[in-house]
Amino acid sequence: MQPSDNQAAGGSVSGDGWLRLPEAQVRALEIRHLMTGMDPDPDPDPSRSTRRCGTSVPVTGYTEWVGRCHPQLSIGWDWRLETLPSGLRGVRFVRVGAPRSNLLVSEGGIDLDCARNLVLLAAAIDRIDWQSAVCRAIFNFHSCPDYQNW
Repeated sequence: MQPSDNQAAGGSVSGDGWLRLPEAQVRALEIRHLMTGMDPDPDPDPSRSTRRCGTSVPVTGYTEWVGRCHPQLSIGWDWRLETLPSGLRGVRFVRVGAPRSNLLVSEGGIDLDCARNLVLLAAAIDRIDWQSAVCRAIFNFHSCPDYQNW
């Protein structure tokens, strides 16, 4: 762990740029939606597409959230839109892969290893209703006022 330059929400920002917080604070993180975007279609030209008629098109994207502390906590992750299983109507947003963040969990001056850090950050994300904010951002941006009836 690097010596701290500033204190933030009980944690510290060190010379290496990491915002360090203890695990208990990570579990209680309050983050707010900053932005969401969609990934471009990998091949938008239907004449070159290898997709068969009637197959689904993957819808994926990314979202970025920030903390309410200073210095700013940043956490982002990728998502994909999935249709609900047969017999159910609708879609759901699913987090894909590990999050990206400037947050490093540190206990007693010792940083957790990268794998454990990512597991804790993913668990913190999975405890919040991020899907609603992503859904609103995507469907409002694309002018789909009736998205709640999907």
